[in-house]
Amino acid sequence: MLDLSTITETRLSRYIRSGEPRDRAIERYIWNIRLSEAFYPALSMFEIAFRNRIDKAIYTQIDTGWLDENWSKWSPHSVFEKSKIQEAKNKIRNRRKPTRGHLIAELPLGFWIALFNKNCKPLFWQKQGMFESVFPNFNQKKTIDRIGIINPHLDTIRFIRNRISHHEPIFDWSNGLDKAYFNLEALIKWISEDTYETVQSVSRFQEIWENGVSG
Repeated sequence: MLDLSTITETRLSRYIRSGEPRDRAIERYIWNIRLSEAFYPALSMFEIAFRNRIDKAIYTQIDTGWLDENWSKWSPHSVFEKSKIQEAKNKIRNRRKPTRGHLIAELPLGFWIALFNKNCKPLFWQKQGMFESVFPNFNQKKTIDRIGIINPHLDTIRFIRNRISHHEPIFDWSNGLDKAYFNLEALIKWISEDTYETVQSVSRFQEIWENGVSG
């Protein structure tokens, strides 16, 4: 039994529906925890694959020093990204001798997603072969604005990831949590068919979504 003395009324109120018994809100609260857990495998595999594909593409096709002193040379307007790189380096230095792998892992998902904003589009994704290096299985090749398709999915995943990290509700996601999960899987498939198949083999999201609390 959930100890209600450990949860504030403000937090629990997000799960209450008018006219329902309190037990229903508790069921919905626990369902949200299960949904958050079910999201984790896909989020984890996506983030790792996403950042490694981006780094490899920029490193091999544009600049091997892109995470070092060369950043401002070709991206003078990307203040957010530059500050995040320095912040990550500072954190690493406080714990260990920094390596390239440590830096890539330390940078937050928001940093990698920000590389797809409008300022970075001409720097990276309009260059021949760059977009395909990150999303080789993107199945809408005739679409002119490929970044326009990718960006809403990336923003949604970032928001949901942050909500899960802060133990906030995701069950009532405005456009449908099941749709958001489907789009996450689509992103993974565009990056790697093998990673997508692995996610499919361990995913319990659909089961928990369909068997959970409704309404």
